[in-house]
Amino acid sequence: MKTVMRHPGFLSPFFCVFCLLFLFSATSCAYFQGEPHNQEERTTNNDILLKWNQDTLSIFEARVIADRIVDDLNGKYQDIFSNPAALSKPFLQDHKISLQAYEKEYVLYQEIMMLMCFSQKYDQWVKENARNEEPLLDVSQEAESFYQKHSYQKTENGKKNVSQSDCQAVFLRYAKAKKYMDFLKKQINLVISDEEIRVVSCEICLLDSQEKANAFIENINKGNSFLILAQKVNLLDHTTYHISKQQTAQLPEDVEKTAFALSTGQISPKPIFVPQKGYYVIFCKNMFEEDMSQKNRERLVEEKTLSFYETECKKYFDQSKISFCYSLWEGLQMFP
Repeated sequence: MKTVMRHPGFLSPFFCVFCLLFLFSATSCAYFQGEPHNQEERTTNNDILLKWNQDTLSIFEARVIADRIVDDLNGKYQDIFSNPAALSKPFLQDHKISLQAYEKEYVLYQEIMMLMCFSQKYDQWVKENARNEEPLLDVSQEAESFYQKHSYQKTENGKKNVSQSDCQAVFLRYAKAKKYMDFLKKQINLVISDEEIRVVSCEICLLDSQEKANAFIENINKGNSFLILAQKVNLLDHTTYHISKQQTAQLPEDVEKTAFALSTGQISPKPIFVPQKGYYVIFCKNMFEEDMSQKNRERLVEEKTLSFYETECKKYFDQSKISFCYSLWEGLQMFP
């Protein structure tokens, strides 16, 4: 069973930045914009990291969640940098935040909060609707394998360590949360038009005068190869571009608008002048790149889904009584 809460691949950059700045600048450890209740209100059990209403999460269960995330990442910290929605390495360096800290203070923290939220919401959902749902998957074998894999039974200096029941509890939370999230997903409007996700493949040439641009268009209309001619005169670094409404700012806005208005095999009827740039000529190779467009669709579906989950989680958070033990959190290492 893979981690089901964490979706870094489609988190908005603004949401990522907000969470990191909030967590690193605050004396609180709030989820989204809510404040946890006074730490003294939490249970007196020294192992309890988080108390959410009547539900609790121990530091040992948090250790299991952290190890699940590390397993998903395969220990490759750089993986997160391959994500266009994730924070950039320069951002982390500028704010003196290590990737290890990012993984803990943002990724692990969000995972725990969403897991607690949706596992609780599942219990409420079943109780309030008296549902006869299909039983949850039996997670005992998977939890036991996870426990054995991480050798939790080996303690240091006789200290208490993660137990098999801790693994079982965490895996059961994931099963409940996934079940409830699957229910929520049916409520999301995931209708996305082809125009929203369309990727246009085109060849673009930038010239420094209107006279040269007009002559270039005339030569193309005579049957000459756009690519061959552009190689001789193009002021751009390359000629072939893939333009999407979901990934703007590659080129000037007027150039992208013109590219989207062209049909396959069509050349821009006149040069597009952009001040301080020059004159752009565009040839549309394919007005709908199927594979790239479908990837856009998948990404938009994921973005809409996570946004819905975040909204639901925040609403529940704002209605809840929550306490958090900071000293236990500070002692938890993401990559021990």
